[in-house]
Amino acid sequence: MTAKSETRDVLWFLAKLGLFVFILRSFIISPFNIPSESMQPRLLIGDYLLVAKWPYGYSRYSLPFSIPLIPGRILASTPERGDVVVFKAPPNQKNDYIKRVIGLPGDTLAVRGGTVILNGKPIQRGPLHYVDLPVDTNSPCSESEYY
Repeated sequence: MTAKSETRDVLWFLAKLGLFVFILRSFIISPFNIPSESMQPRLLIGDYLLVAKWPYGYSRYSLPFSIPLIPGRILASTPERGDVVVFKAPPNQKNDYIKRVIGLPGDTLAVRGGTVILNGKPIQRGPLHYVDLPVDTNSPCSESEYY
């Protein structure tokens, strides 16, 4: 194998790898990190998470640089209460926001004295329940416990 053909093979591999990463991050999954304390105590500042890109469909904002190739939204579905979503908010549209959905279309939301009021009723914030399971290398796992 000559040096020229080896260089061409490496460049071809890098081009295919770049295309694969572009498609993966644009349409399938993308990494994000938590920029603020608003999701604590479950998600901490600096935590990284992989976000699935398909649950709510695709729009022009799904593509890098917001290329307007897609009119409207395709394969769309509606977020449900409790979902964690990633979005860019105006006016900046440069920062990624990672938030939990608490209000849906038609809901009325208000915040009074630090209490979130949903449709006229305060949302009760109870303690978070952590589960501590002792596990050793010989512990059997059920099918739902494989990662």
